[in-house]
Amino acid sequence: MNTNVKNKSKGITLIALVITIIVLLILAGVTIATLTGENGILTKATQSKEETRYGTVKEARDLWFTEKEMANQVNGNPKTLDEILYELGPDGRKELTEEEIEQIKSTGKVIIANKEIDFTDENDIELVAKIVHTYSRRV
Repeated sequence: MNTNVKNKSKGITLIALVITIIVLLILAGVTIATLTGENGILTKATQSKEETRYGTVKEARDLWFTEKEMANQVNGNPKTLDEILYELGPDGRKELTEEEIEQIKSTGKVIIANKEIDFTDENDIELVAKIVHTYSRRV
């Protein structure tokens, strides 16, 4: 009689172990699917990083345009494109790669996060000039 009780107890333990393993495998599968894939956390983090890098480079370009226009207003010396690219490059804030810097130097444009940033766009310069001119009249 005692032998039967022991065997039933071992059987229940084995079933519990199998169920536990199955549950853990399901949880692992859900976790892996959440981390990877087109809508996974890692993909979203990479996209966010590129969007932030795009915004930082575009802001630096806009500030450079503004500085150039202000320097023209007061006969100052604005930074050159090479100085801006050095600040954004691997030796500075590490926002641009060497390849992107070469692309800007050769074409005046760079694509980050599937968006183009034009370092020679005259429309942007005119917009900055209007903003600076409006501000200088107020001061």
